[in-house]
Amino acid sequence: CGEKYYDADSEQQKHIDEITHRLHTHYKSLHLRRKLSRSGDSLLLRIPRDVEREYGLNENIEVEISAYDKKKIIIEVV
Repeated sequence: CGEKYYDADSEQQKHIDEITHRLHTHYKSLHLRRKLSRSGDSLLLRIPRDVEREYGLNENIEVEISAYDKKKIIIEVV
């Protein structure tokens, strides 16, 4: 079936665990709950200033929006 297993003490497993921990810590810290607002015919999502600064965002940045289902939307900087 193509699955691979690593010994819990192997260097590969330690590396995988470290990356998983960093990703979980990073993305968990970005969990925000925001209300949408409206401007004319468009919905607006306000991004807090500290997130804007941390990721170098501004009004000139282009983003790509992907919808995975009715409850999950991913916004990526392009």
